[in-house]
Amino acid sequence: MSDGRPVGTRGTREALARFVGRVCAEVSQKKPRSALPNPRLRMRQHARPTCLVLGTGAARLGLPIIAVLLLASCIGVEDFRPQWSKGSLDPALAGSWKKIGVPGQKLDDTPGADRLSFAGNGPSYAFQQTNPIESTLAADVAAQRRKDNELRGAVRTLRIGRSLFMMQKGTEDAPKGVLQRYDIRGGVMRLYNLYGDRAVELLKTRHPTATNITRNEGEGTYVVIHTFDDEVVRILSEFADDPTFWSVECQYRKVP
Repeated sequence: MSDGRPVGTRGTREALARFVGRVCAEVSQKKPRSALPNPRLRMRQHARPTCLVLGTGAARLGLPIIAVLLLASCIGVEDFRPQWSKGSLDPALAGSWKKIGVPGQKLDDTPGADRLSFAGNGPSYAFQQTNPIESTLAADVAAQRRKDNELRGAVRTLRIGRSLFMMQKGTEDAPKGVLQRYDIRGGVMRLYNLYGDRAVELLKTRHPTATNITRNEGEGTYVVIHTFDDEVVRILSEFADDPTFWSVECQYRKVP
């Protein structure tokens, strides 16, 4: 697993960053799904896109796990350390979850691994996502998927306002990761996408001098967190509970 330091070639990292930025930007602006660059078409034989931090195929590319944010909430965090110790284990997360899709959307068109699991691991949950090994997969692809299925990440929950957020990292000690809003009701977990253009507009009008939560550089329109300090938490609290800033991206049902 990555220790948070950049790995892989610079060209590969930059190419992936451009692609991820374009996907995040288009998701945040809620374009029709048919118009989105489809990671499934590009990586159909290698991995399924995921809502969460463990991007399958990351190890194959020689990249840190947190690099692949395909169709995620797109709140990348460069340094979780000021808030990581304030997170806790959400008992409702513990266990296994199976993807059930989103109303009005085919399951195959829904981002996310087939199954998610959260297991006790000291101060954090060990997070794992798995996808089936179909008999139709080529031998090398099946072997890579088995490796991807063994990846683990570290997860803690942070409450901001009335909303819950998963702080997700590739390892317990890595500073970088992803912030993912979620809720659990009636045995169903919902993972939310942030409308990046609305969040950026809020920053522009209310917090133009903020330094640790800003608009991205380059393609797209979405927010990034540099150092996750108390000021960032206060700014996030201004829209964390506002449903006009969020949409359900994928759903999971708890299974035995």
